Amino acid sequence: MKKKFSLFEIKDINFEEKNFLLLPGNDNFYQSENKEVAKYYLDYKNKYDFFLKIRKIKKIFFKHISSELNRLHNVSYSTKFWDILIGSWMEHFIELAYDRILTIEFVLKKYDIDKIYLYKENNNIVPNTTAHFLNNHNSDKFNFDIFGDIIRGINNLNIIELDNVKNNDNDGFDKSAYNVNLTINNKKKSLKFIDLLKEKNKKSKFFIQNSYLNRLEEIILKLSLNSLSSNKNFTQINQIQSNLNRDLRNKIKFDKIKNKKLKILFDLIKKYFPKSFIENFHIFQNEIQQSFLPNKPKVIFTSSLHYFDDYFCHYSAKKIEEGTKLFIGQHGGMFGSAKLLNIENRDIRIADIYFNWGWYKSNKGV
Repeated sequence: MKKKFSLFEIKDINFEEKNFLLLPGNDNFYQSENKEVAKYYLDYKNKYDFFLKIRKIKKIFFKHISSELNRLHNVSYSTKFWDILIGSWMEHFIELAYDRILTIEFVLKKYDIDKIYLYKENNNIVPNTTAHFLNNHNSDKFNFDIFGDIIRGINNLNIIELDNVKNNDNDGFDKSAYNVNLTINNKKKSLKFIDLLKEKNKKSKFFIQNSYLNRLEEIILKLSLNSLSSNKNFTQINQIQSNLNRDLRNKIKFDKIKNKKLKILFDLIKKYFPKSFIENFHIFQNEIQQSFLPNKPKVIFTSSLHYFDDYFCHYSAKKIEEGTKLFIGQHGGMFGSAKLLNIENRDIRIADIYFNWGWYKSNKGV
């Protein structure tokens, strides 16, 4: 019997008709004899193969996208620069998006679908930064949109699109989750001795932040190295209201892709790239030149900022291009013990020296 497949919350659609099929994972949310929750395609035994596939897909995309971003922004940075800058977001987004693509593929193969109900496309869902994305990627709002984009990328489907009143605000994401760590337009006057400290910090040879040492140990380490950096002067939060520039994003090409799933994935990457990498790329780069962060540090050391802080990633990627060394410390219990952990692999890949919590790997610099 043919089914109607819906991405909607129960209050947004009339489910009096029978044979409605809903997304997997909604077993407790949807309660009605008229509705069936689709099975999930991935079981525990297949998760290793899934994450291994994600690693291979990222390799396929990363080198090409790095080249495209160099061309787009008229720069010539190394692949390591781009790995530091966009690598964390790509690790998370490719895993999330490819999982959603396989979910839709499985549903369409397993069930006889007559109609698909989804919301109209929402361009306001594009995140400003990696942190903005990470704070919202599990939300219903985001997932309704990304599932909708995947379905629109598949030909010959009977799609019914309706307005979503929730998408009529200025931003599809939670505004409180903005984390654009810029100091521009900050007109507060600082005291003279603070200015002197900032000027001294610009000459520091070390940048240390979020080391995962305890607070006292980090302070002692910073003082011993004349490093004055702190969260207060590094992570000021300002909202940058920039419009999505589709023309700019459409200049990113990957014509050699033949696989249909990878074509959909590439279109999703192009659409959901945080604006800090596309529209606001040069704003971030220019802000680095005007900041009070060390101009020519020998070493940058962190254990977590490289995961979510785009300003830090812009800064560290730029300085590594100029010869600075990047030291990264372990920050999670699964590191060194998991059979496959892609974020651990990236940490070791981008770090000149990687400090772990006692386990051994043969990689140089660990």
